[in-house]
Amino acid sequence: MKHYIESLLHSDDHQFLGVFVSDDLEKEGVFKIRYLFCDIKSKKLNTVELNAKDTFPHIDIPVLDWYEREIYDMFGLIPEGHPNLRPLMLFPENYPKDFHPLRKDANMNIKYEGYKTYPYEDFDPEGSFKILVGPIHAGIIEPGHFRFTLIGEPILKLEIRHFYKHKGIEKLSEGKTPEEGLKLSERISGDHSVAHSLAFVKAVEKIYDIDIPPKARYIRAILLELERL
Repeated sequence: MKHYIESLLHSDDHQFLGVFVSDDLEKEGVFKIRYLFCDIKSKKLNTVELNAKDTFPHIDIPVLDWYEREIYDMFGLIPEGHPNLRPLMLFPENYPKDFHPLRKDANMNIKYEGYKTYPYEDFDPEGSFKILVGPIHAGIIEPGHFRFTLIGEPILKLEIRHFYKHKGIEKLSEGKTPEEGLKLSERISGDHSVAHSLAFVKAVEKIYDIDIPPKARYIRAILLELERL
């Protein structure tokens, strides 16, 4: 299965869309890891599914690096052989080491265990120096920390930390009614309230097989365009 996923990632006929995980331990005794592709010619979705309990195959392709690290953060599943399994979204300054919130059996009553530092990569060639930018920036851009290693002007390495504003929306949505979920979706990002809430509503409509009238589609298109402007 790993080789099949690799072949799709390298294929010119398929577009990679993302990786999604569900905790099906209670029903089937496994986690489901789904790799989603779009067949460019037929415009149809192609889903490749893996079952995992504690580990899953690491695929050494850059586009999957952050996906695999996020899966470890959120579910505790280890991508075997991953060379850089440091925290991606759950910073050690704020969360205990073995806290994986998207597991159904996760203990959400976590306690602050004291300040810990993020394990930056040990990369200090002779004669190099570092320039640290962020996470707070001027203007309205989102926070992010950029750690440049240089010798003179050439940049030898850039280390990036994002997700300072990770809100845990997916966990907060568990057990909510569609009406409650809609309110959460509107608050994911202030400049995408219509886009995110529409994506949520369309998912609910598909689940319940709801067909909306043409006038509603026109209104949605107008709101999306106003938000884009």
